[in-house]
Amino acid sequence: MTSFARLQDATAADWKLIAEVETQIQATRNAGEGLLRLLRDQRNDDPDGWPINIYSHCLQSATLAHRAGADDELVFCALFHDATELIAPHDHGAVTAMLLAPYISETRRWMIEHHAIFQNCFAANHPFRDATEAEEYRGHPAFEATMKFCELFDASAFARNFDPMPLEAFEPLVDRICRARLPRAGGA
Repeated sequence: MTSFARLQDATAADWKLIAEVETQIQATRNAGEGLLRLLRDQRNDDPDGWPINIYSHCLQSATLAHRAGADDELVFCALFHDATELIAPHDHGAVTAMLLAPYISETRRWMIEHHAIFQNCFAANHPFRDATEAEEYRGHPAFEATMKFCELFDASAFARNFDPMPLEAFEPLVDRICRARLPRAGGA
């Protein structure tokens, strides 16, 4: 174990030990475990006025994507797209996109970052959401994919009587995606 109290006091031996431990950690676990924990910890949360809570909504979204034959990356995005809403209610798309960025394509990162704006198109009778706000992005390469994601897998995932796949069913997919695209070691 290292013993420095300030980075300025770390020795070459300290950095070598840290690098060895990080390498071992990456070989035995991955970020997928943390992402799953983030979602799992919301399992019993109150829905805060919505028909279902975020955990159920994310499972429903991922189940809809899976049943529609979406590719693994899109199912992964559906599973976590709203996972940070409690942490960053006004910027959850950007926060989630940053968390998922090392594991997903740039198109899908953009989709997750902007999905809340596109979801406004489907928020019927909402008193202050602008249903046309997404139009400013028309022409963007990810515009149509984001609109389709929101229509099929986000805006359509609030049913109380829906029987979603359990979170455990998605664990192999999450593990596969996170292991296949491990970020490089040495980050802080």
